[in-house]
Amino acid sequence: MSNCILDTSIAESWYSDEVFSEYAGHYHTQFIKNQDSFYAPPLHFLEFSMVLRPLVLKKILSVTSAKNMYSLHLQAPLQVMEPQRGKIVKIALAYQATPYDAVFIQLALLAGFPLLTAEKKTQVWVSKLGERAVVIS
Repeated sequence: MSNCILDTSIAESWYSDEVFSEYAGHYHTQFIKNQDSFYAPPLHFLEFSMVLRPLVLKKILSVTSAKNMYSLHLQAPLQVMEPQRGKIVKIALAYQATPYDAVFIQLALLAGFPLLTAEKKTQVWVSKLGERAVVIS
């Protein structure tokens, strides 16, 4: 895989001890070596920060660690792609996805790149996306 849309669930696992972190780590290594190019919408960074907040509140991460993690991720060489805002609701309804997920689905469809995700294969939108969804679990 040389180009893909990076779901935030995968990026989160690069910095945590998720069950699938080992598999996601392979893609992170390829990414760092510039063998893969990852694309994400601006929304990706908001979603990433939303994951950190409860970890700090639950005292799983310190405030300093969360800030450092977010800062480090901001420096990742992700290619930012803008979604077509007028199509988000249409895609969310067609794929039975949240509007957040619809943004990533739309980018995969527009760019023709697979969507690398940790969502369950049983999610309706993952099934509908078919081979365009590369599920790490």
